[in-house]
Amino acid sequence: MRKIALLMVIILSLAALACSGGGGTTENGNGGANPTPTPATPAESTATILEVRMTAEGLQPQTFQMEAGKSYMFKVVNETARSRNFIVRRWEINVPVEANATAQSGPFSDTEAGAQAVCNDLSRGSLPQWQCTVNIVAGG
Repeated sequence: MRKIALLMVIILSLAALACSGGGGTTENGNGGANPTPTPATPAESTATILEVRMTAEGLQPQTFQMEAGKSYMFKVVNETARSRNFIVRRWEINVPVEANATAQSGPFSDTEAGAQAVCNDLSRGSLPQWQCTVNIVAGG
């Protein structure tokens, strides 16, 4: 009976450890892992707006620049005849926007100067014209 109880404690402990998750990681390109950036929650009133347009040709502009440590928000203008989702996985941004409408993300920031974030339309993101890049530069 003791062996069964000990075995159950070990199994439950391992299951709890496996389910606890822990911090996520992203590959750094050199085979090592970097901690997943944690999105900050800066105030909306101080956020700089980055406007992206969704047109029949794709996302415009396709390159953004932001300063590390500053607060930003995406304003997504959908000029197409169908609903879309603008996503940036680095900051866990998902902005659903109806056809011919405008929507806005919550505020976000990043402290990793030199990093890049890829943004895209959820349904057409594999096509280059539906992708964009955010370059994070050192604050000055």
